[in-house]
Amino acid sequence: DCSSFYGQLLDPAEAAASADTAVDRWVVRGAWGAIMYSVSLFLLAFTTLLHVNYGVGFGFGVDACEALLMFACKALVGLSAHAVHQRLSPQAREVAAHWILVLAASKFVMAVCSLVLTGMYASLAVGGAVRESRSFCQAWYVFCWALLISLASQCAAGVALSRVHARAVDYLGDRRVFSRVVGGSWPL
Repeated sequence: DCSSFYGQLLDPAEAAASADTAVDRWVVRGAWGAIMYSVSLFLLAFTTLLHVNYGVGFGFGVDACEALLMFACKALVGLSAHAVHQRLSPQAREVAAHWILVLAASKFVMAVCSLVLTGMYASLAVGGAVRESRSFCQAWYVFCWALLISLASQCAAGVALSRVHARAVDYLGDRRVFSRVVGGSWPL
């Protein structure tokens, strides 16, 4: 008999400390962090479009703020994954192995990439308009590397989630284990 909403996923030693409430809070924070990261990434794409394609000169301070918001949001997602991992039961940790930590690390790497972008945009904002093509090229070089590393981090996150799914299926012997929990949105 398990009184937790999460069944046997959470550490029974934490049940008295209302682990359900703490995990719920971290999951909601992580979800909002992921949503707001997407919104801020879209805003950064839009302001980049205005800078590059239309030459709109409102400065790079707005871009720096968007990248800073991206940093905070991804860091929150990484913290959320780490906090949930800390509250897993020994059985759940055995099934998930180190893959939840890989997921958290990939989100922290993306947060660092966003922080690098923040620094790049802030230096452009402080320097005023880009007067030399050299400084513009350096900025885009940093931008491309940050995006490339973010792409690799997203791939690592996908692999981590896939491995957790595969390990849960192997452990429980039920291919539809996630479909029964999250509904038809998990098509595996």
